[in-house]
Amino acid sequence: MQRSKEMNELRLREEEPDENLYQQLPTTEILGEEDEDETEALLEHTPRPKRDERFIGTFTMQCILCIVLAIGLFAVKAALPDQYQQVAGAYKEVIWQDVNFTEKINEAQQAISNFVGQLKPIPRGGDSASSEEPSSSASSDPSSSDATSSQTEPSSDAASGAGGEENTVSGTSSEPPDSATYEPVVFTGKKTVPLTGTVTSMFGYRSHPVSGSDDFHMGIDIAAEEGTAVKAAAAGKVTAADYNEDYGNYITIEHEQGLVTRYAHCSKLLVKQGDKVKTGKKIARVGSTGNSTGYHLHFEVEQNGRRADPLTLFPELNNG
Repeated sequence: MQRSKEMNELRLREEEPDENLYQQLPTTEILGEEDEDETEALLEHTPRPKRDERFIGTFTMQCILCIVLAIGLFAVKAALPDQYQQVAGAYKEVIWQDVNFTEKINEAQQAISNFVGQLKPIPRGGDSASSEEPSSSASSDPSSSDATSSQTEPSSDAASGAGGEENTVSGTSSEPPDSATYEPVVFTGKKTVPLTGTVTSMFGYRSHPVSGSDDFHMGIDIAAEEGTAVKAAAAGKVTAADYNEDYGNYITIEHEQGLVTRYAHCSKLLVKQGDKVKTGKKIARVGSTGNSTGYHLHFEVEQNGRRADPLTLFPELNNG
C-alpha cells in the first residue's frame, strides 16, 4: 500500500510542469524576436533616399534641344533647299571622306558662312532699290560660285582666261614636240572632269596669249569664275603642290597606268605634297596666278612621260 502511494506521487511529479524550465530558457531567443520587431518598425519610419532629379532634368533638357534642332533643320530645308544642300554636302564630306579634317572643317565653316550671308529678307513689292542689288557680290565669293554659276554670266576675266608656260617653237608643224604626243590617252580607272567651264585654249600649236609668240600648248585652259572648286581627275598621290612664275599655284598628281595630271594658275591649293586623294576630291580653287590673262584652270595630262590632249581623256569638255 505504501509502495503504491509512492508510485502515484512520483507519477504526479512527472506530470507537473517544471517551473524552473521557463527560468532556464535562453533569453536570446526572446530578445531576438523583440529586436526583429523593433528593426521592422524603425525601417517603416526611416525616410527612403530621394531619387536623383538632376539626371532626369538634364535628360529632359537634351531631348527638348534635339527636338528644337530637328524642327529648325526641317524648316530651313523647306524654306531654303539650295543653301541647305550646300551645308549638308560640306558636312558629308567631312564625315565620310578620308581627308585632311582641318581643311574640310574650314570648308564647312565657309559654306555655313555663305549660307548665313544668303539669308537676306525678300524684297517687298515697290521696293525697287533693294531688288536691284548688284550680282557682283555673289560672283566674287569663291565658295558660292559653284551654286550660282548656272544663273549668272561669267565675268570677262573668266570668259577669256588663258595662259601657261611658254613652249616656244619656230612656226607650226603637223607633228608635236618630242615631249608631247597626239596619241589618245588610255585610262581604264575611275575618273571625273576636274572643272566644268569654257575651253579657251586647246592642246597644240597656238600663239601664246600673253607673249604672242608661236607656242605649243601642253594642256587645255578651262575658264571659270574665281574660286570655283577644282577636283582631282582620278585617285592618286600629290607629287607637287607649289608655285612657279609660269604655272602660278599648281598641283601635280600621279595616278595608275602611267597617268599624271597637272592643275595650274590656282588661287588656292587645298592639298599638299604627299597627300593621297580620291577621284573627285576638291584639291584647289580657280585663280589667275602665274603667267595668265584671267581666271582659268590650265589642265595637263601626261602619260608615260609625254603630254597628251586632255580632251582624249575627257571628250565631254570639248565645247568648241
